[in-house]
Amino acid sequence: MKAKMHYIFDPLCGWCYAASPLMTALNEYFSSTLEFVFHPGLLFPKPRTIASDFREHIIKNDARIAAVSGVEFGNAYVKRVRTEPILRYHSEIPAAAVLVAFEQAPNLGFSMLEGIQRIHFLQGKDVSNVDTISQLGKSLLGMNKETFSEALIKVQLRLPSIAAAANELMQAVASNGFPTLVLETEGEYRKLDHSSAYGKPSLFVSSLSGLIVPNVKHASQGI
Repeated sequence: MKAKMHYIFDPLCGWCYAASPLMTALNEYFSSTLEFVFHPGLLFPKPRTIASDFREHIIKNDARIAAVSGVEFGNAYVKRVRTEPILRYHSEIPAAAVLVAFEQAPNLGFSMLEGIQRIHFLQGKDVSNVDTISQLGKSLLGMNKETFSEALIKVQLRLPSIAAAANELMQAVASNGFPTLVLETEGEYRKLDHSSAYGKPSLFVSSLSGLIVPNVKHASQGI
């Protein structure tokens, strides 16, 4: 039986953006021996208007994230956070898009999440708007806008229960924030400490080598 990597995240979460290189590395090295399970936790379950004081908190926190992890926050994104007259965040549509892709194939879920993060954190566009991310539905999934929108609606109906289950898992492993990575082996759940590996995906892979059997092609090459 494959071990499972439960990933509790939100597409609008800055620290989840920082963790994306770590998740990509895990997928690359352990894709044949590790089953990934994506759990959108819904950081913004309802549309939330971001007040000016919280905008400054976001910008300061993003600067810290960039310094720790090396991920880039685009000028367009920073400008939008600072100057957008009405800035609203809503996690449902981008989270649903990730699940639509993931349920077709895990690799597509990774690509959809990375694409949404790129549009949000680099290009500074509103990823809660279907029009903004519909191109990803076309390029990654071969869906036109209408088909993609219908798929999103179906997943959105399931999101509250999915998010509730994600929060239950977080409580079970004593985690209180996104992202949370939980390794499940033989019915046991272990929260992984990934915080020291931001910006160091190879280090993160190495730290898990004793817990997960890597792909043969990578194990023979070393990490």
